[in-house]
Amino acid sequence: MDADMNITATFAETALPEYTLTISVTGPGSVNVNGDPFAGALQFEEGTEVTIEAVAEENAEFEGWTGSITATQATQTFTMDADKNITATFTETAVPEYTLTITVTGPGLVSVNGDTYTEPLQFDEGTEVTIDAAAEANAIFEGWTGSITATQATQTFTMDANKNITAEFVLVTQIRDAEKPAPGIFPNPFTDQLTISNPGSFSRITLLNVTGQVIGNYNIIDLEEKTISTGNLEKGIYLLRFEKENGINLVIKMVKQ
Repeated sequence: MDADMNITATFAETALPEYTLTISVTGPGSVNVNGDPFAGALQFEEGTEVTIEAVAEENAEFEGWTGSITATQATQTFTMDADKNITATFTETAVPEYTLTITVTGPGLVSVNGDTYTEPLQFDEGTEVTIDAAAEANAIFEGWTGSITATQATQTFTMDANKNITAEFVLVTQIRDAEKPAPGIFPNPFTDQLTISNPGSFSRITLLNVTGQVIGNYNIIDLEEKTISTGNLEKGIYLLRFEKENGINLVIKMVKQ
């Protein structure tokens, strides 16, 4: 140094390198990049952290990543330090099938989704199925047992396993029309109440609508008279079923006015 010196250092900005992320999708699925659906090649500055996520469609599964990344977990995070070409592979999965088997006991038949049931049926998992029980003349539908327990003739359920169901119908000993009411039951037609007197050897009464749905059950052992409140029932035809210890003995058709 033999004199004062003034020196200036000059710097210039340099652009950060950019790298391209390219993703290919094979099979039924899609990919998100930083939370947004991937739609085409993306540019990122060097050092940018990127998260990709594989999303399988229904009835499919994610197999894995190949290319610049090799992994099987659906979500991956990495730093852009070079161009990256990645493939997400998805495969279809078979939908499980389940069998519906229906056994009919007694005089009646069953329809499945509107068609008469004749043999076991196969359904994809998640299928909604409706079954309906129809009693023959001089018979009534008692109920469903097995995979479904119910007394209403029409049932709707989802196939989530094999199902074995029994539809039980019973042939009644006697059905009397409303025009010929049995002694000890009055009035018929009825309105707000129904009275049963001198039930004799019967031990139980069940009131049903014409579809077989149970409205009420009544024990009548040792009773001389039983009054049933019917004010909340809609107008129409009902069945009054008398039972003995050994089964059904009498069903009487009643009319609510």
